[in-house]
Parts: sequence; C-alpha cells; structure tokens
Amino acid sequence: MTIRNYVFIIGSADDFTSVEHLLMAYGDGTINHYNASVFEYEAPAEDVGKMTARDIRVLIGRGLAFENGWCMDDTVSYLMAV
Repeated sequence: MTIRNYVFIIGSADDFTSVEHLLMAYGDGTINHYNASVFEYEAPAEDVGKMTARDIRVLIGRGLAFENGWCMDDTVSYLMAV
C-alpha cells in the first residue's frame, strides 16, 4: 500500500469568501493571519476495502479539524496532496 502526504486546510467563511481565497492565503504564507487551521497527515493513496482513497483522505482531514473545534458550518476547506 502506498502512503502519501496530504494537507487539509479549513478556514472561517467570515475570513474566506471562496476556496480560491483560502488557497491564496495558504500559498502566500499568510494563512496564520486568519481564523484558519492546516492539518498535515499521511493516508493511503489507493482504495481500502469498500472505501475510496479520496473518502479516506477527506474523513481523516475532517476528523482532525473536528477534533480541533472546527465544523462544516460556515467554513471553507480544501484537501490537497503534497
């Protein structure tokens, strides 16, 4: 099984009007100036059992965010491979 590195970025909809805005802040290194969090983790690059690799990666990213006080309401998020 191949393992890859992923980043799940989540921010408040009060600070980010779109995913593009969230990614610009992450890309230019200003993400810490906003109400946002970045979670880096490893996950399988292939499907596992009946779960798709994408679903696994999203569940891990959301789980990390939810564990740290985030929710889906009024947020903008993005998952990327690094």
